[in-house]
Amino acid sequence: MRRVRHSSRVLAALPALVLVLLAVGVALAADSLAVYVATPTPGQRSIYELRFSLTAPLPRDAVFEIQFPPDLRLDQVKVVGSQTIDGGFRFRKRGNTLIVERTGRGHVVPAGKKVDLKIANLRNPRQLDAGLQVRLVVRRGGQAVADVTSPVRWAAPPKVLAE
Repeated sequence: MRRVRHSSRVLAALPALVLVLLAVGVALAADSLAVYVATPTPGQRSIYELRFSLTAPLPRDAVFEIQFPPDLRLDQVKVVGSQTIDGGFRFRKRGNTLIVERTGRGHVVPAGKKVDLKIANLRNPRQLDAGLQVRLVVRRGGQAVADVTSPVRWAAPPKVLAE
């Protein structure tokens, strides 16, 4: 009999344990973003690298809206590319937002995979402020799949994209 009562206590605590585990899983599986600058020299052009991981798969027709602070100038951006996202890109500028579209020819990127976007000829601000933030919104069919913000790291990116 004693064993039965002990089992019933365990069963009674099970829903709370499941909720805690779900909360931890959601926290660990959050979207992430890091923004690096290849040449962190004030006022000079540089390559900005966004490294991110999403909890949802990255579709072939994803649209990236990258919002930069007003101090960063997009007027001379000419190239957007990636070592980890295939299929090619099209891009356009709207104020301080760079809109990058996947062409639909690449593969779907699985959820949780670390990927990169590189943007060439973005002009650094005259003051490399530690408080500057970049926002990345990923859309599919007009719906936001991810929305994440990161401070700009005034350092070259690590050589290896960590999994």
